[in-house]
Amino acid sequence: MLGMVLWATGQLGTVAGSSASAQPTRTLPVTPSGSAVPPTSSSSTTTGAPRPATTPTPTHKAKSTTATPPSAVTSHRIVSVEIPAIGVKAKASGGIVPTASSRCEGSGVAICYDPPVLTEVAWGSLCALPSIPSHDTVCLFGHSNRFYPDRQVFNDLPKLRTGDKIIVTTDTAVFIYRMDKNPIWVNFNRVSESDWVWAKVPNRLVAITCTIGSSSYTGATVAEATIVSVRPLG
Repeated sequence: MLGMVLWATGQLGTVAGSSASAQPTRTLPVTPSGSAVPPTSSSSTTTGAPRPATTPTPTHKAKSTTATPPSAVTSHRIVSVEIPAIGVKAKASGGIVPTASSRCEGSGVAICYDPPVLTEVAWGSLCALPSIPSHDTVCLFGHSNRFYPDRQVFNDLPKLRTGDKIIVTTDTAVFIYRMDKNPIWVNFNRVSESDWVWAKVPNRLVAITCTIGSSSYTGATVAEATIVSVRPLG
C-alpha cells in the first residue's frame, strides 16, 4: 500500500489549468473548531550586572568575511532535495496538484496528493517555489511505507528534530531551511482543513508525508522549516 497525502472532497482549491510553473493561487479552507495549532515558542530576557563605563578608543575595522546574502533569486523548478539527518538525497519529480486516485487514504477521501515516483520528492504547485524575496510557503510531498523502507523517500520524516536542515536545490540556487520544531502529526481528515499547514508564510517550507499507525495510515507528518541561507549557482 502506498502512502499519500490526502485532500478531502470539497476542500480542493482552483486547480484547472494549473502547472508546476504557473503557481496558481490556492483557496485556503477554514479551520474547523477545535483543530490543533502548534504552540509558539516564548522568549525570555536575562538581565546581568551593569557594566562599568569605558571610554571608546579608535580601532581598525577588519574586513568582513561573511558573505552578503543575495537580494533577489527568482523562482525556478526544484531539481533535488536533501535531508542529511535522515539520509534523504533525492531528485525532484516536478509539480503536482490534488487529483482523484483510488489509492487515497482516509474516510470518504477521493482526492489526494500522490507523488508519481516513490523515491523522489514532489512539489505542491498550489504553493510557492523557493525564491528571494519569498512571499509564500514551499510545499514538498513524498511517499512513506514501512513495508518498503528503502524505496520510499519520506519514510523517516517523523524522525526529524528541531535544527535539522532541509536543502532544496533549484536550477538557479541552493536554499537551506532549518527545522523550527519537531514534526507534527495531523489527522488525515484534518490535513486539508488546516490553516497552519497551508498558511501563506514567507521563507517557510513544509514537508508532508503519510504516517502509519498500528495497522493503517492514520494521518500525516508535517515538518516545518524556515530558510536560513541561499547560495546562487553559476
